[in-house]
Amino acid sequence: MVRDAGRGLVFAVNKWDAVEKETGTAETWEAEIRRSMPDLAYAPVVFVSAARGQRLSRLLDRAFAVHSDFVRRIPTARVTRTVEEAFALTPPPSEKGRRLHAFYATQASTRPPTFVIFVNNPDLASENYTRYLTGRLRDSLGFALSPIRIVFKERKRTPRERRRP
Repeated sequence: MVRDAGRGLVFAVNKWDAVEKETGTAETWEAEIRRSMPDLAYAPVVFVSAARGQRLSRLLDRAFAVHSDFVRRIPTARVTRTVEEAFALTPPPSEKGRRLHAFYATQASTRPPTFVIFVNNPDLASENYTRYLTGRLRDSLGFALSPIRIVFKERKRTPRERRRP
């Protein structure tokens, strides 16, 4: 539901004081959370004890960091450059001799950050390539803690462009 709603999330693992700990216990638990919910890999995990007040300030810090990512805006020129670099680094697969081509990209909205990529044919955007672009945007633009949406739209050609042979 969180993923579908496009909301930010912080996993708070409570009662951490009651867990028998050895070296790597937190990493093991976090890996299990990530394995069971791969679509929420961007969500930070904080181990807390509400009864003892342990790490509650860290939980709030992470929540504020998620919100900061969630409402951040990126200039169109930077988004376009990042998409161009992603396409150059790993070109999209061709389908029946046709390949997805990006003309420009922009951030259309926040909450969640939504990027519109204007392309020749949105039907050529595969799910795998969309996941790749999501990762590239996340890494390059610094959206480590927030969900990202990508929308492909067909670029409308001007009357002058339509007249060209």
